[in-house]
Amino acid sequence: MKKLARYIGLGLVVLSLVYFLPYAAKNFNSIPVTDWGWGSSINIAATTGLYCLAILTGAITWCILLRAYGDPTRMSVTLIIFLLSQFAKYIPGKIATFLGRVALAKSCSLKIPLVIFTMTVEVCWVIAAASLMSLITLSATGSDLSRKITEFLPVWQIAMVGILGVVIPLGGLWLANRWRHGSLRKLLGSEEISHPDLLVLLVCFLLYMLIFLLLGLITNLLALGIFGMEESHLFLLTGITAVAWVAGFLTPGAPAGLGVREAVMVALMDPVLGAGAALGTSIAFRLVSFLGDGLIFACALLAKRKVLLP
Repeated sequence: MKKLARYIGLGLVVLSLVYFLPYAAKNFNSIPVTDWGWGSSINIAATTGLYCLAILTGAITWCILLRAYGDPTRMSVTLIIFLLSQFAKYIPGKIATFLGRVALAKSCSLKIPLVIFTMTVEVCWVIAAASLMSLITLSATGSDLSRKITEFLPVWQIAMVGILGVVIPLGGLWLANRWRHGSLRKLLGSEEISHPDLLVLLVCFLLYMLIFLLLGLITNLLALGIFGMEESHLFLLTGITAVAWVAGFLTPGAPAGLGVREAVMVALMDPVLGAGAALGTSIAFRLVSFLGDGLIFACALLAKRKVLLP
């Protein structure tokens, strides 16, 4: 089953690159000429800062989930664990990010069953939040493109993904607390995991939605400030960015969604921005995300020494 998923993921990555690379070669010269002066530098710096804020929001949300489910570890420690493990998403397969987080959590004496469960909640809820954010933002624009996207991905399907993303970890916990045998007992232990207050869970879900609003704002600022988009399309670009992120995240073997995210972004942004600006914006978004991930990793390494993690 794992091999099949890997082959399917590899096939999707190849198909994405087969689409994106010829598209890039054909339209590279049509990328709007940008004066790389102070204005563009400030734009890149500001969007990189917003990207770091989005990742930090994800880290804080995981810390809130851990505490809500019963792990009292200091927030500074859990933040560093999350932020250090993020850079592993550039390793093909994506699983390295979660394995790295578990390894770091174990070295810092966190409750591993809670770490595993909250990571499961995180994955499901991030996908659900992206689905809901894309549904809200694309529906709000009422544009021809949003109608075409929702025709390709019907509203009920997006809504179903969102609902399942919310319900699956909660239902899974209920089931695991009542039926825990064999390998599941070895993984989660014998102690029952209790649900936190619903208000805490709602706050966490809203924070995950905020992450995609920040990513959409980044795309919008790059298109406006560097590639000549004349008017803001924040809602539309937020929906497109959320759809592209989910596509990249769900594709096995695509490190940090590389290739898949860009292919989806240029395909959906082309009718709005034009081929050159869409290509430039997708490349700039990748640059900003790489800069942000590198900056976060460096800061987390420095912070690790300060709080004396092993």
